[in-house]
Amino acid sequence: GLASFNGGLYAVGGCGNLDFKDAFSSVEVFDGTSWRAGSNLTTGRSYFGLASYNGSLYVAGGIESDSVEVFDGTSWRTAGTLTTWRVDPGLASYTLPSGETLLYAVGGESSGVPLDSVEVFDGASWSTLETSLTTPRLDLGLASYGDLLYAAGGSASNSTSGSFTLFKSVEVFNGTSWSAGPDLPGTRYALGLAVYSFSG
Repeated sequence: GLASFNGGLYAVGGCGNLDFKDAFSSVEVFDGTSWRAGSNLTTGRSYFGLASYNGSLYVAGGIESDSVEVFDGTSWRTAGTLTTWRVDPGLASYTLPSGETLLYAVGGESSGVPLDSVEVFDGASWSTLETSLTTPRLDLGLASYGDLLYAAGGSASNSTSGSFTLFKSVEVFNGTSWSAGPDLPGTRYALGLAVYSFSG
């Protein structure tokens, strides 16, 4: 996972090969000039969600664990679990029209089944939203932009039929419901999605 936090760019966890047996607990931090080693996760993990929220950096889900870890700028600690074990979810903070900011874990996969469910963290506990994605998906990009939350691309597999579907579709959350957004130019999965403000 890659996220901006506390003036640095954090590269967190991941794995070194395709058998998922050597998930990293290590963290690298970029200060604008060079990379340095950061504080390690409490456990190695890959295919998780990573996002900053309310002054802390959060890791949620992954192949190795359904737990959530929180980084306060000094060290990581375990902070409970998601309501649903999610592999490859989207994770992002989003400010509702009411002004309340929540952390959203969107989609992913559980026991080989793509998820359309969404859960939110309010700073104390996780709860499942009544409103789900219109299409189950994992490997998606998730980011807030303007006053909306965007879920872009991703994939879905069917273990029974052996099918594997890639998406170019985008879904948009307005704080109440999900609706179709503008499609990506082409199918794309395992993508990153971020807002960048250019000035020059």
